[in-house]
Amino acid sequence: MKSKINILFISILLFSGFLEALGSPPPPKKTRSSSRGTSCSISRTKFTSSDLIDYRFGAIVGLNSATFNTKSDHITDVMFGITGGLAAQIIWPSGFVLQPAIMYSQKGCMLSGSGIVYTIDYVEIPAQLMYRLHISDIKPFAFVAPYGAYALGIKTEGDDGESEERFPTDMLNKLDYGVKLGAGFDVQGIQLTFGYSLGLGQVINVPYSIRNSVFRVTVGVFF
Repeated sequence: MKSKINILFISILLFSGFLEALGSPPPPKKTRSSSRGTSCSISRTKFTSSDLIDYRFGAIVGLNSATFNTKSDHITDVMFGITGGLAAQIIWPSGFVLQPAIMYSQKGCMLSGSGIVYTIDYVEIPAQLMYRLHISDIKPFAFVAPYGAYALGIKTEGDDGESEERFPTDMLNKLDYGVKLGAGFDVQGIQLTFGYSLGLGQVINVPYSIRNSVFRVTVGVFF
């Protein structure tokens, strides 16, 4: 009976030691000596991709030269509008930059020979993917940016009184979408961009195709 108690007591001690060994931290690794005789220790610091990503925020303003891509009998000419908003940048060391933004943008067209200008106010959300080169302080880049937009309203200026030349607000499609392409450069937080915006959505509910087409020049300041 006494021997059984001793065996049980020894078993409990061994099991307790095993549990304690599992919970204790591993022993420190030994340092390795280099070929020059100097020793170096292995750092336990873990670096993640977020340690290498930079974030910036800024404001953008610019000018639109807009018209409609249409197959109607009307010949459209360009109208000029403004654009501007707020943007953020997510910058990777590889040169890629993701630049989402929320923008106010005036688009539309002028009917050639009539002086009638259609202006549509949009809230636009582009997601601009850029690739930048590092050349001294100048960073040239190219970009592509899908976008979605919401129309706030349409107004007509210079109407000559012909009602068939007007588009009522209820004929306007509120949602638009498309893609932007362009290039530019960054210089110490100042961004100059030249781009073209191709609308893919039908702008106005009419039997023929009407889509937005915009050339754009913008200047941004990022901090």
